[in-house]
Amino acid sequence: MITSVLKYILAFQVVAISMIGSFSFAQEASLSVKNGASLYAKNCSTCHGSGMKNPQWGFNLEIFPIDQKMRFMDSVIYGKNAMPPWEDVLSIEEVSNIWSYFLSLR
Repeated sequence: MITSVLKYILAFQVVAISMIGSFSFAQEASLSVKNGASLYAKNCSTCHGSGMKNPQWGFNLEIFPIDQKMRFMDSVIYGKNAMPPWEDVLSIEEVSNIWSYFLSLR
C-alpha cells in the first residue's frame, strides 16, 4: 500500500513539474514575441512596413520562407543588398525575438 501511495505521489510530482516547465516555456515564447514586436516597430517597420505589411522600399517579409531562420538571422545581422548590417545595434537574442514575432504573424 505504501508503494502504491509513493507511486501516485511521484506521478503527481512529475506531472506538476512538466506543467510548470510548459508554462515557463509558453511565457518565454510570449515574451520573445512581445519583445520582437517592439524591436521590429522601432528598427524595421520603416523599411519593411508596419506589421510586416506593405513595405515602402524594403524586402516584403510576407513572402519570406518560415523555414529559413538562419538566412533571416544572417541577413539582419550582416546585411544584404540594400539593407545595412544590424550587428552593432541588435544582439543575436534580439534578432531571434524579431524572428519569433515574424513567425507569430504567419
